[in-house]
Amino acid sequence: MTAEFTTAEQGCFDAGWFEGFEAGVATTEASYQAWLGGARTALRLPTQDALDAARTRTNDPCPARCQSCSRCIRYEAAWRNMRTYGSADYPGRRSLSGASNDAPAASGERTAA
Repeated sequence: MTAEFTTAEQGCFDAGWFEGFEAGVATTEASYQAWLGGARTALRLPTQDALDAARTRTNDPCPARCQSCSRCIRYEAAWRNMRTYGSADYPGRRSLSGASNDAPAASGERTAA
């Protein structure tokens, strides 16, 4: 048994189908543009190698010398420790190079007996 449509019913069906199709195309296009925007953003982000290089522990400040990032804070701490203890790391800590950095106390400071 097949459904018989009148011309008016067929016209309503066709109009609804085409409106739905156009809405589907518009939704698909909007989704694609949203995905494309995310892809463009991701492609502008630094690579993993660049992030690893930026996270390398160093005693140098960042190129901007912002004095608020971890590199600048580490630089200030290393500078103070070099001035006070003669080593970039606090005495008693294992150095990055593996060498001992236990420096004697500065003159005038008390040491544990």
